[in-house]
Amino acid sequence: MEQGTGPEKRSSILGSSRERPAPLRAPVRTTIEQGDRKPTPETFTLTITLLEVMRGEEALARIRAEGVCDGPPKAGFEYVLSRIAFGYARKARGPFAPLPYTLREGAFRAASADGTEYEVPSVARQPEPALIGTPFSEGESREGWIVLQVPQGEKEPLLVFHREHDASAYEIKAPVWFRLSQFDPMCIDGACADCR
Repeated sequence: MEQGTGPEKRSSILGSSRERPAPLRAPVRTTIEQGDRKPTPETFTLTITLLEVMRGEEALARIRAEGVCDGPPKAGFEYVLSRIAFGYARKARGPFAPLPYTLREGAFRAASADGTEYEVPSVARQPEPALIGTPFSEGESREGWIVLQVPQGEKEPLLVFHREHDASAYEIKAPVWFRLSQFDPMCIDGACADCR
C-alpha cells in the first residue's frame, strides 16, 4: 500500500478517529467540497481547535449566569461548555463567490469513548459568542461556545464534529474527533494517545 493512503495512514492523523482524538488546543484541518460536481467542486478547509472545556458545576454556574438555560441537564447527565475556534477558507481561488458555511445544531456532539453520541441539550440560546447558527464567510475564523452534556462519571468523553452537508452542495465525509477531557501531564509512560 502506498504511503499516505488507506486506513493505516488516516488513523495516525490526530482527530481522524475516536481512537486518536485531537487533544485540547491542537488545531485540526479537514475539508469539505462545495458546488456542483461537474466540472469540479470547490474544496474548502475547515480549521477547528478545541480551546477550553468546562464541566459539571462550573459549566452549570456559567450557563445560569448567562441566561442560556435555567434548568438542570437531563437526569444522570452534566453540562459541558466547550470553547472552539472555527475557520472556513477556500483552498484555491475559484471562479464563483463561495457560499457561506453555517454550523447547525448537532454539528458538534459529545460522545463516549466507544463512539456513542449523546443528545444535544435543549437550551434557549448558545452562550456568547455563539458558533451554532452563525454563517461563516469564506476566509473567516472566530471563537465561540457550545453547550453539550455527558453522563455524570464519564471519564474520557469525546467531542465529535460532523461536517455540515447539503445533498446538492457538500460531500459527506468522516467526522472529526476531539478529546473533551484534559491531558494528564502525569501520564509519562507513553501509554496514552497524546504521548505517542
